[in-house]
Amino acid sequence: LLMLSDLKQKSSYVHDSVNYFIENGYLIIDKIIPLEVVEKLATILDNVFEERKHLLVKPVMDLSNLLSLSREFHFLIKYAPTFQVLYQLFGADIALLSTAFRYSTPGTPNQAWHIDYKRDWENLKPEHPMWRPFPTVIAAYYLDDLTLDNGPLWVVPKSHQKANRPPWEDISLQDEIPLVVQKGGCILFDARLWHRGGRNSTLKPRRGLFFDYSLSWVKSPYKLEGKEIDFLIQNSGNDTLKILGLI
Repeated sequence: LLMLSDLKQKSSYVHDSVNYFIENGYLIIDKIIPLEVVEKLATILDNVFEERKHLLVKPVMDLSNLLSLSREFHFLIKYAPTFQVLYQLFGADIALLSTAFRYSTPGTPNQAWHIDYKRDWENLKPEHPMWRPFPTVIAAYYLDDLTLDNGPLWVVPKSHQKANRPPWEDISLQDEIPLVVQKGGCILFDARLWHRGGRNSTLKPRRGLFFDYSLSWVKSPYKLEGKEIDFLIQNSGNDTLKILGLI
């Protein structure tokens, strides 16, 4: 696995990536998790799905607190290929707000257009000491090839700069584009970007991991506890514990 120390944070790649993200509201980083690791993580999700599928009331299983599920997900907290970009956006104030997985079964319909922007920031002005241009950035890691058939992430580029919200409907929008990525890849997107998951028209699930990054003064609604979190605390440095809001 690539760790932060293996890469140059100030490289031209990071600079170009950050600029692209700022302008468009998203960034695709393809094939960054080794396939053998992808398969290990996918197996964990498959097992959880089998254990809990009798509880499903819709074709999608969403489960929060991914870090409490298995220590195998812990490396993604500050995984170099994505974290180097995130750090340039947030700086030392970066914090991990929440983690989750989404297991979209065959036949999962299109989502309605939406944003994941939190209302906490709506009244903040640029002169406010807590104001930042990127209140939340989501790192979506995919454990399957994301294709037009199994449901790409549809976005409207640059819509994070709009003052209005998208229509909460399953409709086609002008300027919409599908984002696809190979398994083990990641899509970073601004929580204010107009987006939705597409229909899964295949016979296989679409499995994604979602890490939401924000600012250190934003408190996570989820409590980190359990033996996997105990392991994480015991085996992490202060920089990781700070990102998790534990110190």
